[in-house]
This record gives sequence, structure tokens and C-alpha cells, in this order.
Amino acid sequence: TLNHYLLNFTAGMKRANDGGPSTLAIYDGSSFRFQSSEGTLPLAAHLTERYGADWLKIIPIVRQMASRLSRIYELQRRGVAFETPAALSEALDLYNLTQVSAYDYFRRIGLPSEFIYEFIDGASRDNYNQDGSLNALADLVSLAGAGLAGDVFELQEGTAQIPQRLLQGAEVRLNTRVEAVRLHPSQLNYAILDAA
Repeated sequence: TLNHYLLNFTAGMKRANDGGPSTLAIYDGSSFRFQSSEGTLPLAAHLTERYGADWLKIIPIVRQMASRLSRIYELQRRGVAFETPAALSEALDLYNLTQVSAYDYFRRIGLPSEFIYEFIDGASRDNYNQDGSLNALADLVSLAGAGLAGDVFELQEGTAQIPQRLLQGAEVRLNTRVEAVRLHPSQLNYAILDAA
């Protein structure tokens, strides 16, 4: 995964697919339209067989987006903060992707319609419960999470253990108004200032 925080949060948790790739499938409500191992070579071969070689246009685009998005970690290490989501996406050179629907963007770059409406929509519906009417950045992140940039894994005990672990040792304040979020003097994390 490209999410450094998620990797840290799940360190030490047993991955369910440590024995090898899982199966990826697209089900249309009555039959499977597509099935493949999530391993890189079998998946690429099956995608090319079903959608032709034009689906490959998405790979460098997803990887470029992932590279730009990953710059957030260095900015955060340096204590850089942003007043708005737009300012953040502009700093990462991703703002334009937030201003166009995924459908329009993917059509514009020449992806096969069947690939857009089956594979990309399938990943989007799995991750966000939405189709390609959401913005292109969200769908590119979804595709990165589907294994087109980085890797995908399942946790043996499920994902509920992530927030459970994060809450261990945390001070939880309910019904508290946040007054400000400021960089902690240690420069390693942020402090939340509240009225309590």
C-alpha cells in the first residue's frame, strides 16, 4: 500500500494473504465477468485479454499520481500544513484531478469503455461505494489501492483491529469542541487544543 500510516498502524498484524495472491473478480449480479489472480503477471495478462492493451495507459498515470501524493509525507515531516484541501492538492500538483469526474478523465485519456465501467467502477464501488461520477483523483487513488501502484493486503483478523489498536493508550474526549490544531513543539506530530 502507498499509505505509510496504514503500514505503520498494521505493523505486526498477520496478513491473510501471506501465502500468495488472492483472486480478483468482477460480478455483475448474475455472473462473473472477470476473474484473475491478483498476482502482477496473471492480472496484467487477464486484463489485456479482456480489455485489450489500451488499459495499460492507466498504469503510468496511477504511478505518477501516487508519486505526487506520496510527497505529503515529507511535507508533513517538515511541519508544512495547509489551510484548505484545495491548497494541499495544489501543493501536490493534484488539484486538476479533483476538478473533473473520473468518467470524463478516463474517457479523455482513451481508456476502453468496458475497462472504465467494469474494472475501474468495480474498484471504486469496492472502495467508496460510488461509481466514476466522483473525481478523478479519488478514482486514481482507488486504482492504486487495487494494486496498480503498490500492493494490496488483507488482515487475517480483519480491519476492525486497526482502530482498536490506535485507541489503545489514547485519551479519547467525547463531546469536546476543537479550538485549534497546531504543530507540537517536538515537530513530530500535532496537538489538538480544546476547551477542556
